[in-house]
Amino acid sequence: MPKKTTKRDPLLAEREKTHGDFGEQARVSQQLKAIFRSAPNWAAMPWPEKEAFELKATKLARHLCGDFMNPEHLTDDVGYARLILERMPPREAAPRRNGRRAR
Repeated sequence: MPKKTTKRDPLLAEREKTHGDFGEQARVSQQLKAIFRSAPNWAAMPWPEKEAFELKATKLARHLCGDFMNPEHLTDDVGYARLILERMPPREAAPRRNGRRAR
């Protein structure tokens, strides 16, 4: 008996071109998120920062598994970093030595 074929949703087909295979992208994304969650500071981070880092993992996985020449992946990644920076309280400027903060 011949295999039944179904027409693929055009949006899903287009996303696969830019984001890569969903299963592979999900594997990479989840592995990155597991690394983030295992870091010593993860538990102390506020929810918005955790969410931004997890969204960054998704975007990085899309970049690594899909069309790495698509600037949207990196543009969004930078946007999540900006969201984190917007919510950080201002810090007093520490003196710098050789481009690094002096201790």
